[in-house]
Amino acid sequence: MQTTVPNFLRQRACLSPTDPAVFIGEQTISFSELDREVQKWAAFLYGTGIRRQMSVAVCMHNSLQLVQIIFALQYIGAVTVFINTRLTESEKLYQLGDSEVKFFLVSDESLAVFSECFVTWILPSEPDVLASDFDLSWLQMEFEMHGVATIMYTSGTTGKPKGVMQTYGNHYHSAIHSLLHMGYSPEDRWLIQLPIFHVSGYSTLMKSVVYGMPIVLPIHGQMEHILDEIQKKKVTLLSWVAKNLQDVFQMQAVHKLTNIRGILLGGGPVPTTILKECHKERLPIYLSYGMTETASQIVTLGGSDVYAKIGSVGKSLFLNQVRIDNQEEPFEVGEILVKGPTVMKGYLNQAEETNRRMTADGYFRTGDMGYFDADGFLYIVDRRNDLIISGGENIYPAEIEAKMMELGIFQEVAVVGMSDAVWGAVPAVFYVPKQPFPYCELDIHNMLKKSLSTYKLPKKYIMLSELPRNALGKIQKIALQNQLKD
Repeated sequence: MQTTVPNFLRQRACLSPTDPAVFIGEQTISFSELDREVQKWAAFLYGTGIRRQMSVAVCMHNSLQLVQIIFALQYIGAVTVFINTRLTESEKLYQLGDSEVKFFLVSDESLAVFSECFVTWILPSEPDVLASDFDLSWLQMEFEMHGVATIMYTSGTTGKPKGVMQTYGNHYHSAIHSLLHMGYSPEDRWLIQLPIFHVSGYSTLMKSVVYGMPIVLPIHGQMEHILDEIQKKKVTLLSWVAKNLQDVFQMQAVHKLTNIRGILLGGGPVPTTILKECHKERLPIYLSYGMTETASQIVTLGGSDVYAKIGSVGKSLFLNQVRIDNQEEPFEVGEILVKGPTVMKGYLNQAEETNRRMTADGYFRTGDMGYFDADGFLYIVDRRNDLIISGGENIYPAEIEAKMMELGIFQEVAVVGMSDAVWGAVPAVFYVPKQPFPYCELDIHNMLKKSLSTYKLPKKYIMLSELPRNALGKIQKIALQNQLKD
């Protein structure tokens, strides 16, 4: 059994030295050029005291420098702890303390926090090293498959964030799984719009060095710029969330996606209305289901199945196994359990929680509720933590959200549980309307009565200009629940 893999970037630089690795702005950086700059950063960081197996936190926006720092830390053999750039100072301090980092690397002072427990470095634009510093005998030329490469914290949408320990083997197998399902073309270029500090963005970076495929890094995140980059840089593959497609449709800019051969959609359920629009425009959609704990996608749906099995997320990728806890017949809802080489090593400093989430035969309890249909396709019903139990009846917010979006009068909706003296809990909905919006609460209620049982109907409707989201674009329901309490 293989226990090691070659240093990802070094191996790729040897195999494809002159092939493009990164397109950013007007720059094109080859794999050998990237490797050369990464070794300089590795020498610089090593000179500051960073060593093998040391936990080093990184808080940076997507940039060429971030890519270089990630690979430099791999060269040293340090563990990269990713810190979300949108966190508050107290949230950063919690994660930095929990992960017991020695160094905290940031690209500018606005992202920095300071503590006596670790050293905060505001990185220079270029590594300050001399040729004499290049004794690089300590560089890691191979990685242990079970060795921890990265720690990413769960989004914290349902509780206190937990540090997820992801191994080199997790990331390698995640890249291979995607290749087996989506294929590869020598013309492929994958745009990284999602944050690299999130598993969706990071997994694309790993695909780049495993496949020898260039990535495209946009200078900023406005959709107009993204679409221009897609055309100018001849992008063929995208990792997006539903909101990105919604923006494209609103801009009436689908024609700018004509060269795309695959759009990997994740980060939560995709409304049926968006899928129907994708079908109409013949967009090559791949729906995915995964999480930080599975190093990105673990189940995927592509091709004609996307539209033949609307609502499903597909079947497991080749080396993964998925089952529904206690399911005896198709369509029985239960907790989704997953197993495979992309499942995390465990939660940092939380052995008890890790053991609670793992079954005796090695399956990870996702906390998501779902079912298989008669053909073996997986459907996500909702998060276990989002489940509303009202008078003994189970209400799944995702079902209500789907029915509301089918009305075609909302930009987006989110349903949460609201305390009720009689029923224990009832649904409440937050919504962003499309304009014009000549509907009152009673109008919405009457429209929903045609497709939802009475006990599932929302008991409160709250209109917002936008829903709170995390860096990946996932709706933060805990923020909505707090707003409901207030």
